[in-house]
Amino acid sequence: MNLSKCIKIFLSLFLCLLLFTGCTGNRHLKDLLIVEGLGIDYKGEEITVTLQSLKINMSNAYDTPQGNMTFNTSSNGKTVSSAINNLTKSVSKRAFFGHNKIIVLSKELAQNDIENYIDYFLRSEDARADVAICVSKKNADFILESKENDANVPSENILYLINNNEKTGQSILVNENELLMLYQDKNSDIYLPVVDRIDEKSTVKAAGIALFSKNRLSYITDDIETKGFVILKNKANDVLLQIEDEKLGKTDVKLSNLKCKKSAGTDGKNIFFNVQISGDMILGEIEKGTRNKLSKDDYTRLCTLAEKACSKTVSKAFNACVNAKSDALRVGKYIARDCPTYYEDYSKDFDKNFQNVKLNVASDIKLEKISDSSQLE
Repeated sequence: MNLSKCIKIFLSLFLCLLLFTGCTGNRHLKDLLIVEGLGIDYKGEEITVTLQSLKINMSNAYDTPQGNMTFNTSSNGKTVSSAINNLTKSVSKRAFFGHNKIIVLSKELAQNDIENYIDYFLRSEDARADVAICVSKKNADFILESKENDANVPSENILYLINNNEKTGQSILVNENELLMLYQDKNSDIYLPVVDRIDEKSTVKAAGIALFSKNRLSYITDDIETKGFVILKNKANDVLLQIEDEKLGKTDVKLSNLKCKKSAGTDGKNIFFNVQISGDMILGEIEKGTRNKLSKDDYTRLCTLAEKACSKTVSKAFNACVNAKSDALRVGKYIARDCPTYYEDYSKDFDKNFQNVKLNVASDIKLEKISDSSQLE
């Protein structure tokens, strides 16, 4: 037998051994909890985790699964990791987080220093960078108990809810990697989307944005502040606002193609956070539209009113951050970039100096359409 043939046989045997070794390390699906959602509550002196997992052996007569395919389990522990370990021991299964869609933090947990539970996101082998994170106004387990109109995977529906509402300025999507970046950035505070559920029969709804100060939940924005915040973050595609005109009454407008440019400046005494917003406007329902034929002057006036409404919306979001002592808009970053000399003094007392930053906002809104079916000439 020549040398080359011996080498080929040896390599073939070696590859077979590798393949057999890999197979022996695998686990059967019935031995795993396929996690789709994770809820974390703070109850008493312990952490409570709730895992929403797939029903692996669920039988169905349909080619496409019908109805809820998940079940929830909960357990307690001193830390998030220990609570998960206690849960997996109680069901004699290993938790698999490769399919996890979302992590829900209760409001009570968020009001405690994030230092108490951030270690799970930093070091746990279960943590995944692309998993969405949100805050619940009620207990996290109550959110995960929602059937979401008998959706196959309720936690997936909650993720879609946040993602879709971001496009209309009603929420904002934050994943685990972004949370850790905000946590480690000295020029920023944490912000997370908020969800809520009224009662046992209701589904989950978007409910603002959680603004953190010194790693603790400080304030939850209202609807207008949320829209302004999402605009400032350049995340909104279409935002609905209502303006009021003396001649035409209440008018719904949709702002689209929104762009927000931010910078910092100083006049020697004051520091300014400069915001320039541009976008297009589509007119919606007009209260007195059937009584009045719109003229070019009307269009011009409505654009001006839309600009004022947009600037006011953004101003409310900025003021909410200032009042909450939360630099979730990363104003400090723009000061460091655009006013490095001033930043040396600013950084000596972030909290005090952030309160003194003045907003300078300007909006430029153009009329794109009178309605979705009639293009402006």
